[in-house]
Amino acid sequence: MKTLIFILVVLIMSINSVLSQNKISIAVIDLKSSGLAKSEAGILSDRLRTELFKSDKFIVLERDKMNEVLQEQGFQLSGCTTKECVVEAGKLIGVEQMVAGSVAKIGKIYTTNLRLIDVETGKVVQTATDDCDCAIETVLTQSIKKVALILAGEIGPDQQSKIKEEDLTPNEQQSQEKISDKISTKEDRLPKLFIGLTWCTGSYTIASSNAGFSSEVILDLSDGYNIYAYYMFHRKWGLMLLYNKSTLDNTVDSFTYTGNLDIISARLVWHFLSWLYITGGYSFSSANIDIFSDYSDFSSTNLDSQEYTKSNFVVSIESNLRLFWQVYLNMGYQYGGNYQFFTIGCALGI
Repeated sequence: MKTLIFILVVLIMSINSVLSQNKISIAVIDLKSSGLAKSEAGILSDRLRTELFKSDKFIVLERDKMNEVLQEQGFQLSGCTTKECVVEAGKLIGVEQMVAGSVAKIGKIYTTNLRLIDVETGKVVQTATDDCDCAIETVLTQSIKKVALILAGEIGPDQQSKIKEEDLTPNEQQSQEKISDKISTKEDRLPKLFIGLTWCTGSYTIASSNAGFSSEVILDLSDGYNIYAYYMFHRKWGLMLLYNKSTLDNTVDSFTYTGNLDIISARLVWHFLSWLYITGGYSFSSANIDIFSDYSDFSSTNLDSQEYTKSNFVVSIESNLRLFWQVYLNMGYQYGGNYQFFTIGCALGI
């Protein structure tokens, strides 16, 4: 019971923390450049990621992680300038919105143009433009921050000229951290379908009344396994079907209980992090149990053979940690009223 209370407290705290943040996951494609060196465009792109992260409105996917996922899918970002291409990249890496754009030098003016694109609808939800008759250093310290604030909705496009100089100038007294340390990462895109096999251990509770004895008996599960599959119909929501098969072989108060437990459950899945999710739904459990007595008077006679069936609301908190390719390590805790167990195993994401 203490373990259950602790897990529920952690779960509630995690959910409250996630809900309070309410941030949008995004990825930034390196800015297309004209009239600038490639290294300068890369530095400006990294600064844009940092400024978007500092706005506290977005969860920003790290560039190296984005490139790693896209390379695994055989997707090339070079030449990806159309909206359709950007949306496809966003779907592969599993973010909600994508940022794409360009920075160019025309004469003495640097012009920066950005688009914020919704991955699900393919629509451009925000644009930002800034023209700066300045040095490239000013583009880095002022223009990039300005367009990031526009995309974050902290200022409107018509307010660009009203920004105070002190709001755009970085604090020279603040030590500069590496961009990779400032950018939040999204561990992995979510496959549409997970199929898993896990080993489980736990307990099952029955109400036993035999040979004048009546009590609630908690039996340990052994040699148990789960087979499950769940389909993600949304980037955060899915439906799960699970089947559990376990063996019961316990001696409690000189009574021996042997038999098999079968559980079938249907649940709703919510990924509040890419690697961590909770489920809730209904389960049907059925246990065929033979009960023996070790008292000498009974000579280990089979006192009873009963079938225990029950429908319960079931909840779980589980994690999928990617091991390699689309193979995941699954760990979790499940509670179904008259049963509870811990699981560990593997899942395949498709």
